[in-house]
Amino acid sequence: MKEITKALLEFQKAVKNPKKDADNPHFRSKFVNLDGLLKEIKKPLIDSNLFFCQAFETREGVDYLVSKLIHISG
Repeated sequence: MKEITKALLEFQKAVKNPKKDADNPHFRSKFVNLDGLLKEIKKPLIDSNLFFCQAFETREGVDYLVSKLIHISG
């Protein structure tokens, strides 16, 4: 637990606020799309020995997108 806490702290220090690069016409607002977010966090994750992955799962007939943040230590 100590190692992942240290890695998460390093990651948070390195990540800058991503540019809001997409428009939501319904609310007339801007947001960060997923591609922009992933582009911004990829290098800080690697530098912090962290890995982010996503997979679709179905449980009891309901589809979910499961996101995992994994540290190199397991």
